[in-house]
Amino acid sequence: MKLGPAQLGAFFATTVLCSVGAAALYVHLFAPAPAIVSVPAPTDDDPEPPPATSPPLTPTAPLPAADLAGEVSMADVVSRVLPSVVNVRSSQAPESPYGTPYDLPYGMPYGRTPAPQESLGSGVIVSADGLVVTNNHVVHGATQIRVSLSDGREIPARIVGTDEDSDMALLRLEGSDLALTPMPYGDSSQLRQGDVVLAIGNPFGVGQTVTMGIVSAVGRANVGITDLEDFIQTDAAINPGNSGGALISTRGELVGINTAILSRTGGSHGIGFAIPSNMVEPIVTSLLEHGKVVRGWLGVGIQDLSPELASSFHLASGQRGVLVNSVEPDSPAAAAGLRIGDVIEEINDERLSSSSQLRTVVATRGADADITLTVVRGSERQEVAVHLGERPQRQATPPSPPPPLAGGPPTQGRGVPPGFIPYPPGMTPDLFGQGAPQLQRPRVRGGQVVAGLDLHDLDDRLRRAFGIDPSVTGALVGDVAEGSPGALAGLEPGDVIVEVNRDPVRSAAELVHAYTQSGGGVTILIRRGGGSLYTVLR
Repeated sequence: MKLGPAQLGAFFATTVLCSVGAAALYVHLFAPAPAIVSVPAPTDDDPEPPPATSPPLTPTAPLPAADLAGEVSMADVVSRVLPSVVNVRSSQAPESPYGTPYDLPYGMPYGRTPAPQESLGSGVIVSADGLVVTNNHVVHGATQIRVSLSDGREIPARIVGTDEDSDMALLRLEGSDLALTPMPYGDSSQLRQGDVVLAIGNPFGVGQTVTMGIVSAVGRANVGITDLEDFIQTDAAINPGNSGGALISTRGELVGINTAILSRTGGSHGIGFAIPSNMVEPIVTSLLEHGKVVRGWLGVGIQDLSPELASSFHLASGQRGVLVNSVEPDSPAAAAGLRIGDVIEEINDERLSSSSQLRTVVATRGADADITLTVVRGSERQEVAVHLGERPQRQATPPSPPPPLAGGPPTQGRGVPPGFIPYPPGMTPDLFGQGAPQLQRPRVRGGQVVAGLDLHDLDDRLRRAFGIDPSVTGALVGDVAEGSPGALAGLEPGDVIVEVNRDPVRSAAELVHAYTQSGGGVTILIRRGGGSLYTVLR
């Protein structure tokens, strides 16, 4: 049927009306309703509101005064502590007059004066008379140090003392009437996982920077950064240049010195470490009074107590603590009656979970301190009072040889005269610069074999070959078969097994007999170098 103009017009009008109606129905059913704000009715006492072309904003509560004892704006905290954080710039004499190995192809380096090396870091003012705390690695080997304050002043500084074991250094600014603002110490022992902290320093030399994060962990040890480790771990961004800067609490108190990060790129991955303030403060005091850190000394060899070792010692399930594997003669530990095989469970009511924790606590207590140890010996638990001594000075080690010409990036390499690469006897050159030269251990075969261990009786020849003291008796491990029970127990050529199941070993035959009689699974004490170690030989 053919439609005329009138019918077509009616059809289109009907279509449009239906579409508009459907759209209106959809909006009514599905569109979100507007928020309803309840406004009280005005009273006669209310002032007449001024005319406004737009609705007035809802007023917010005023910011509290900067009372550091309570919750405040982070800006208030930062403004109070920024004057206490400084930038540290140190200059070191070049390590070699020959430049870097990468200079050698471009001509002979003799007679050229290499440029001094510079290091950038941060520091914290801890006294009004100019004491600044920073990391030892920031100023190590420095011939000149300059400290930049937050107000733009640059002041020369000198080193009061350093402590390599904790990577701490104490500086003193030169001059008088410096008008400094020291940062107060906080109690780092009160920190808990999840507490908010701020990191302040000079990352990459861009200038004073503040980052915020939380305490990720406390008491972090076995990281491999320093000899004494009891770090605060934080996810506050810490980058190169932050070293020596402040980790502060929301109260504006110093709770840590930012020291290191774990990173694959050199930048922050959210795993940073700070030396706790309760460790920093006694170090500063000792450096001021003695020019060095006087550390406490117990005189024991210790290792972590693994579940396997706890079971082999017939200790209670879940026993925690630190296992004593040696006691030095005439030491505080010997005087207090500690024995090999004791498990130190607590020190001054502080539970111990690792040997690093005990080592750090004893060292930071200092010489002449009195401590109380809770010791588990067999099925008995007892308290032992110990008067700590002063830790003996470690013997100086010879300097490491320079890396070979192929080693290290240009900015880190050390130059050597052409053709001169000294390596001590028994050391293998590291041709690719991947690490320190490794000692070549001799291997001896032809002895009695058990659990993959080639065992020998000690004689003068073997003692000389492996550098074993005449006072040590036991069975020498001459070689270890790869993948054997001995290898799985961590034994190495040159180890001397001195005990098996707490009984002394005087020969290889005694060890073989004890292992065979037990049907496998004995606890052995080994001597390695100047230390001792318990392990389980399956």
